[in-house]
Amino acid sequence: MKQTPLYDRHVALGARMVPFAGWEMPVQYAGVLTEHRAVREAAGLFDVSHMANFAFAGRATRAALNRLLTHDISDLAPGETRYALVCNEAGGILDDVMVSALAADHLTMVANASNHDKLLAHFTAQLPAGSWQDDTDTLALLALQGPASVAILHDLHLTPTTGALPSRAHHGAAVVGDLALHLHHTGYSGELGFELAVAAPHAGELWDRLLQAGAPHGLIPTGLGCRDTLRLEAALPLYGHELSETITPLEAGLGRFVDLDGRDYLGGAALRRQHAQGVARERIGLILTEGGVPRDGYPVLQGGAAIGQVTSGNHSPTLGTGIALALVRTGSTQIGDTLAVAIRNRTVRARRCKLPFYRRGAQPA
Repeated sequence: MKQTPLYDRHVALGARMVPFAGWEMPVQYAGVLTEHRAVREAAGLFDVSHMANFAFAGRATRAALNRLLTHDISDLAPGETRYALVCNEAGGILDDVMVSALAADHLTMVANASNHDKLLAHFTAQLPAGSWQDDTDTLALLALQGPASVAILHDLHLTPTTGALPSRAHHGAAVVGDLALHLHHTGYSGELGFELAVAAPHAGELWDRLLQAGAPHGLIPTGLGCRDTLRLEAALPLYGHELSETITPLEAGLGRFVDLDGRDYLGGAALRRQHAQGVARERIGLILTEGGVPRDGYPVLQGGAAIGQVTSGNHSPTLGTGIALALVRTGSTQIGDTLAVAIRNRTVRARRCKLPFYRRGAQPA
């Protein structure tokens, strides 16, 4: 089992450590509910150093990488970050990734820890040898998420090289004292937030400085438990649930990240064909109107008949009830319909709602 550079600090803070994608990771410190509310109301600090990190060099490598992504990165300018999916020939999802351009001929990618080895093999087979590298073990990644994030970075005396914090889906180099890092305006919580990449040996120093600067703002360390409830409320997909090699991006509701204009990329022909013929399954959101907690794999019912199944479900701390993402037969239900989820030996009523369940600055669903 691998450990991030912050493992000892998690243990010292009393975190409950669990196995996750081959890593020992903190699932919670003070508790999932407390940590969830901290991110929604103030800020939370996550260690996401288990995420896979790759770097790509050269314009030819960019072109080759572009042929593996559903979302065109040929025009990705330095300082920009773009979300895309890596698919197989049939259009099934190998992973969802964030690609950033540090320079015209230097790209980086953050991918899911559970898919590290799969992508490593995929890139080895598909990209020019010596043109890319695996930086997972040399970089640490910290996620500062919550409405107090900007104030915390200000009190940290973080200095972006451009003189300003990057805007959403942008990134840039920065320094904290004599500590060099890279700051991304991205996250997985549905809140204002940033992700900070730093050389692994300096991760502990950055973690300590962030917690110290953030304490007056209500910042607390946060684990994978609340990361899941936060992303679920924001209706953000999770690999192995909403995404898999048997689910296409069009079925997962990610069509805006899929180029259907004829650009040549792996899986593109299958996705264009699926789009033309019609997508058989669609992702929907459900809010339980009775007590219960929906879980992955539970059947979704309409009039007593199954129309699909839950892909992710949990109790929503913000809404105070069970919520779920589900994959169901296309056209079988509309927003506002009363459906049901089979939870063990009982049927629990639910209402189909518009996604996301929670949007920053808006009323919850």
